[in-house]
Amino acid sequence: MEKRRHPLAAARIALGMTTRELVAGIQAAAARRGLRSGTDVARIRKWQRGVRPSEESQVYIAEALGLPADIVRADDWPNWLPLTADGVLPLGPHSSVPALREALRTAMERRTSTS
Repeated sequence: MEKRRHPLAAARIALGMTTRELVAGIQAAAARRGLRSGTDVARIRKWQRGVRPSEESQVYIAEALGLPADIVRADDWPNWLPLTADGVLPLGPHSSVPALREALRTAMERRTSTS
């Protein structure tokens, strides 16, 4: 039986980000507001295991993933993350840049592989 990946992990992986890069992005989002975030790798793991991040943290997560803050619905964590079940970013008004990055990354992988 295949284990289903948490939407946060799927979003991060679809963007080619490591967990540490996500942490750095969340901390940078807080810093841009003159605030500090206590987010670390352990906290990301907790969020992926069912702990709900604060609404403020969810806004930082969206920003770190390149998503607009207005899609965050804190009471619907993690369902507001715009991913399909297989972790592919759909092309839409809130995800065009990340979806295009994913398309470019996968196209480049196919060009460099030999058949």
